[in-house]
This record gives sequence, C-alpha cells and structure tokens, in this order.
Amino acid sequence: MQGEEREFAFEPLRFPVPGVVLKDGSGVDSIIDISGAVQGRLRPDGSVDVRVGMGRWIGGALTGQPRTGGIGDGGHKIVNLRPGEVVSLVLPSQGEVFPKSSYGVLTSEGRIVTIENKTFYAGAQDSLIVKLTRGAESR
Repeated sequence: MQGEEREFAFEPLRFPVPGVVLKDGSGVDSIIDISGAVQGRLRPDGSVDVRVGMGRWIGGALTGQPRTGGIGDGGHKIVNLRPGEVVSLVLPSQGEVFPKSSYGVLTSEGRIVTIENKTFYAGAQDSLIVKLTRGAESR
C-alpha cells in the first residue's frame, strides 16, 4: 500500500572459520544477520520512490549455535524505480565499516577464537537486490 512500511529479515549467513576444529569436531562460524524495512511512494509519472532501510550485525558462534554478541551498522537508501526494474544496492564492505573490529568466540574447551573482520571478509561484498512490482503481483 502507498507509504506502508514492510519489514524483512534474511536467514543468517554463516561462514566457517578455516582451520578451527574443536576436540568434539565442531568449528566456529562468522555470522552476518541482515534485516530492515522497505517503503514505497508512487510518483505522478508512474515511478516509485523506494526507501530501503537495513541493519547488519556481524558476530560469531560455535557451528550450529546462534550468534552471540557482535557489532552492527545500518542505514538507508532511496531509489526511484519503474515497475519491473531491478536494482542492486551495494552495502559498504565490512572492512570499510569495521576496519579495526574483531570479536572472540569462547569455545567449550575454554579457548577464545578471534575473528578480525577486515581480514576475514577481505574481498567480500554485500548487496541487497530490489525488484519493484505493483498491484496484485506484489501481494
């Protein structure tokens, strides 16, 4: 509906930390959680101003366990789209946003595995792909 905000949340993305194997065979994952909201306003020319707000949390956990703690960022972008148009909204890289950040995961063995974001996510890029549909096809 015109101006209605709709929330979204993606399943957490999990990335195994290479070289970390605990005595019980489990490992450690770096985890990214992305969620947010989208809102649209129809313009007189038929295009739609779309506001996408999102938050991203990065943390770690033992493999199969939920993320514990972490650091986050967020923001919003406004784009003007026509029906059927697709746009990729590129998010700042973790190394740019969190250049000096790292976090530790306490293992069941009592050791701490430290993950440094800039190194772990070097060369990675997150983006959100938005496709505008209107009318019955968007319900």
